[in-house]
Amino acid sequence: MCSLALALALSVAPHTVAVLDLGAREGVSPDLARTLSELMVIEVRRVAAGQRVFGAEDIKAMVGFQRQKSLLGCEDASCLAELGGALGAQEIVTGTLSILGDDFVLVIRRLDVARVQVIGETTANVPRARPAKLQGTVRAAVDEIYGATAAPPPEQHHGAWPWILGAGALVAAGASAWGWVQYANFASVRSQSGAAGTAPTYSQAISAQSNAQIGVPVGIATAAVAAGLVLGVVFTW
Repeated sequence: MCSLALALALSVAPHTVAVLDLGAREGVSPDLARTLSELMVIEVRRVAAGQRVFGAEDIKAMVGFQRQKSLLGCEDASCLAELGGALGAQEIVTGTLSILGDDFVLVIRRLDVARVQVIGETTANVPRARPAKLQGTVRAAVDEIYGATAAPPPEQHHGAWPWILGAGALVAAGASAWGWVQYANFASVRSQSGAAGTAPTYSQAISAQSNAQIGVPVGIATAAVAAGLVLGVVFTW
């Protein structure tokens, strides 16, 4: 009855993946294998976004204790395919963790239940002295067995703020440029004041000085505003 309920629950999803616990070979701590199995479930959910992913703990919670060994204790392809069919899963991800010499040996495989065929398999060695590296190794292994079928990263929607701030930065930069042009014009008029034949008129000199008195503070202030708006664009993008 429990198995029937589990199969019905799994079969309603468009695509279901059952992720079984890693088999802990001789010498491997069951706690380490269990922790890596939980990480493997998380990684499969990451790459198989939109699919229904069940871990061994989920399956154990839905079946009786007496059924756990028969459901979760097999490793060959035909047995796993039979298990997948019983669970209503289209794929099974499983693997083993062994010790070989001074290394942990991680094997992870992905099985197509309908075709009774391994469609992804990888192995990796990690020094026993560096067990912390196993977490990254599990992540890389799941990426490898899913390959091109892994879910693409979600599209980023930046909204309107970067464009609004960018437009403001352009306006502020233009105002700053105008201010510094006024100062440059004043400096030019001042340098010509003593030259014969090219000396500016009194009204030209007064106008240039007046514009420069406005332009310099405008140029400084709007340059600072433009820089702040550019930073705003970077952070909101």
